Amino acid sequence: MPDFLDFMERANTGPMMTEKNFNMKILIPAIRELLKEYDITLDRENPISADDALADRLFKAALAVGFAAAGPCTRMYFQEASAILLSQVPSGYAAIQNPHPAKAVIADGVTPMEGRFAVDFAKAIHGMQAHQANELANRILAKYEDRIATAPSGKKYQECYDLKTRKPSEEYVRLYDEVREEFNQMGITFE
Repeated sequence: MPDFLDFMERANTGPMMTEKNFNMKILIPAIRELLKEYDITLDRENPISADDALADRLFKAALAVGFAAAGPCTRMYFQEASAILLSQVPSGYAAIQNPHPAKAVIADGVTPMEGRFAVDFAKAIHGMQAHQANELANRILAKYEDRIATAPSGKKYQECYDLKTRKPSEEYVRLYDEVREEFNQMGITFE
C-alpha cells in the first residue's frame, strides 16, 4: 500500500485530476472510511442525537482531518497546520493528514506544499512530549488566533504552482523556508 510520501510524490509527478474526480474517487471514499472507522451513522428517526459516545467519535473523526481557516501560500495556514499537528502527533494519533486549507471550501485551494509541510513538521515533532506540544501550540496559537474570523483565503493551486512543471512558485518556496526558520527558532528542528 502506498504511504503518505508516495502520495506527495504523485502530487508533483502524477497525472492531473479534476476536482470532480478527486471528490468521487478520493474524498468521498475517504469520508466513508472515517464514518466506518469511527462508527458514525445517522439515525433517521432521531437525527439530533443526545449520544455522548457518538459526539466523542465525531470529535475524533474531525480531528483526523483538520481544517485551517487560512488558505494556501499564507503564513497563517502553516501556523494553523502546526497547531493541529501538535495536537495529533505527540498524542500518538496514527492517521495524520495534512490539515485542509481555507476550510476546504475553495476550488483548487490545496497544493502539494501543504502535504510536504505536514510530513516535515510531523517528523520534526515526532517523539515530543504532550506538555511540550501544548506549550508550543499555545505560543503558535497566539500568533493567529485573533485573525481566524478574517483569515486570508490564500491562493489557488494555479497561482502558487507552475501548471507545466508542477513546481511551487518562488514566492511559495520562500514563504515555506521562512516558516521553517521561524519554527527552528522555536526549537522545532526540521531535517
